Amino acid sequence: MEPLIALLKTTSELIVWNAAAVGLRELRDDRAIQPILDLIRSAKSEGARGTLVWALEAFDCAPYIELLVDLVVNDNYEVARNAASAIVSSDGEVDPAVWRRCMDTLRRAIPEASEERVEVLQKLLARFEEASNPD
Repeated sequence: MEPLIALLKTTSELIVWNAAAVGLRELRDDRAIQPILDLIRSAKSEGARGTLVWALEAFDCAPYIELLVDLVVNDNYEVARNAASAIVSSDGEVDPAVWRRCMDTLRRAIPEASEERVEVLQKLLARFEEASNPD
């Protein structure tokens, strides 16, 4: 566990941090969450976050839902798809105010999104709306 986390924290090599992220996903130890999040938020991972977001999906992503929505809206298509998948698979509690902010973010993004991205945004928004109105 610790060597994989150390690799995430110290390497600048995409192939190395992706391999470490895959290993951390397999181990499913919550100590991996913060280092994965830190690298996702780091400028050095810009354009190469797909595997990191995929690795994060193995954990409860409810506390990071706003970050994931931001990735769906603003990052590359692979990252957007992985972030949407992580959101959908998350089963933790989300504060209703956070939930509403996420839905608002998605609604604002749809008119300006590419045709390819609109589909992901609309499906995700529908899931948010469905979860908001379980009746």
